[in-house]
Parts: sequence; C-alpha cells; structure tokens
Amino acid sequence: MAKISNTSAYPNISNLDAADYLILTDAENSLLTKSCTIGTLQSFIASGGITLTTSGSSGSSTLIDGVLNIPEYTAGDVNSVNSQTGSVVITASGGLTVTETGTSTINISGTGAGNFVSLSTNGNNGLATLLSGVLNIPEYQRAIAVTTGGSGAASLIGANLNIPYNPVTLTTNGTTGQATLVNQSLNIPVYQSNLTLATSTTSGAASISGGTLTIPNYGNNAGGPVLAVFKLSISGTTLSGSVFVNNFGGSWTFNRGSVGDYVAANSSASMTEGYVMCLVNNPNVTESPNGAGAGSYPEHTIVERKTSTEIKIINYDLSTSGVGAKKDFGSSDVWVEVRSYPL
Repeated sequence: MAKISNTSAYPNISNLDAADYLILTDAENSLLTKSCTIGTLQSFIASGGITLTTSGSSGSSTLIDGVLNIPEYTAGDVNSVNSQTGSVVITASGGLTVTETGTSTINISGTGAGNFVSLSTNGNNGLATLLSGVLNIPEYQRAIAVTTGGSGAASLIGANLNIPYNPVTLTTNGTTGQATLVNQSLNIPVYQSNLTLATSTTSGAASISGGTLTIPNYGNNAGGPVLAVFKLSISGTTLSGSVFVNNFGGSWTFNRGSVGDYVAANSSASMTEGYVMCLVNNPNVTESPNGAGAGSYPEHTIVERKTSTEIKIINYDLSTSGVGAKKDFGSSDVWVEVRSYPL
C-alpha cells in the first residue's frame, strides 16, 4: 500500500466536502484501519472531543490524542516592535490594556487613559501627565526666581523674573506747591507749617481761608458771658482756691490780704466795669445779729470786680459782738462764680 503522502497514488482533493472520507486508525478496536467522513470528524471536534492546554512558552502548537496544546507565548518572543529590536517587553499602565488576539497580534486598548476625572498640580517642573484619569499640571510659576536689580524694563529670562528697583529718597522742602519726583527724589512740601491759626470768633464752624485756619473760641460760651467758677477755703491765715471752670484763659491765683479780705486774680482776663456779675454761695453761719431773733444766720459775703483782672471777696461777721466787722470764712468751702459779659 502506498504512503498517504504519495500524491500520485492519492491525489489531493481540490474542494473538501463534509461527505469526503478520511482513513483513520481506530484506537478502541485493535488499531484497525477504518474511515470516517470529514463531517463526522467536524462534529466530533465541535462536541468537545478536543482538550485545550497551554503548556510551555515557546515552540509550535500540537494536537496529540485529542489534546490541543498552545504554548503561552511571552513578550520576550517578540523580536521587534517598530524600530525597537531584540527582546521587547510590553506592559500596561495609565489605563492601557494589552491583549494577545492572535499568533502575531497584540491589542493595546486605551479606553480609560483619556477619561478626565480630576486635576492635580503637583510639582513645579516636568511634563503634564494624564494617568488613570488624573491630569497633573505642575505649578511651573513657582519655579520662577525674582530679582530686583538694575534699571529699565522688567524682564523674564528663563526662570528669572527681574524687576528693576531704584531707591527713592523722601524730602519735605517748602510749604507750598506740588509734590515732585526728580531723579529718584520725592519731595512733598510741609503744607501744614504754612497755616496760621486764629480764634477770633466764638461760634460757627471752623474754616480755612488762604493760609489761615480759624477755630472759634467755643469756650467763651459761644457769644454768652465768659465764666469762671472756683472754690475757696481758709486754713489759719492761708487762702486756697480750686478752679473748676475757666473760660477767661490764663490762670487764677488766690490771696488773703487781711482778716476776711481776699483777692482772686487772673493773669490774662479783661473784665470791663459794669459788665461783670459775681455770685457767691457761703454756707457758713454766725450767731444772730444785734436786734435779731435767736438762732444762727449766714455769714455776709460780698464779691465784686476790683480791676480788669481781679475779683474782690469780703466776708463779714454779723454776730452781736461784731456787727460789720470782717472775719475769715468758717470751716465750710465757699463757691464763687464770675460772669463777664461781652460789650
């Protein structure tokens, strides 16, 4: 019998058909030579008659006794990728998926690589990256160094931002005119030093006209009388006074000339005769005057203008033993109010 590979004895079939026959050895019947159709063999294979294994990582696939073995070929078996030659390893990262789809085909899927999920700004140099949906753009501006040297326009060279700085000196020459900046010298006149202050009025709003600032002397009671209020007390032969209100300006001094005779003087007052009113409150008492009923009576105190700057205070004893005689104040304080009315 000729060998099956003898195509002269057994010519090749141009078009296979399911009804064509194959010569097989029947392993279950003493290795008898039998035949079956291609259709029968096809049904046998489709029904799971062949077992698939993936032993090894190189070499050809084999079909032995119904076992189809296809080795698990590794990336090291790829001899070149584009211009890269030798052992080439392909790995998946950044959302990419690598899948072997055939004996010489590798599928690289980037379905998840370009899905933008969140933004980060880590680092200050290098390239922006998109990994696993995270877009990272470094904060490049933080790598810029700032200098302040030289003159002219600001410049940005590489990562160096230079802003020229020329120190400015300040002067305060003059009291009028505009402020000026000449050759890095800023001059601002001392405007306020050219003002003249006036207090010639006693009411109304303050005003400035030219170089004169007028502030009314509101302390003069705004057109009313000029007031002074003070408290007097005597200790032995010494008269003391405390000032509580003083619209006259200047200062007050208090002196005892003799028994019951006192003077209050102001250093700058101008009290015109006929326009001064004096009030006194003396709570001290004496025995009843001659001819009066029994009991205690107030001391008799007179307060009046003495000169344009002085007030005279005289205190009398009304007791039976000394009618009309001067006496010093008792132990209680005496209050005096002076009013000088404007002409």
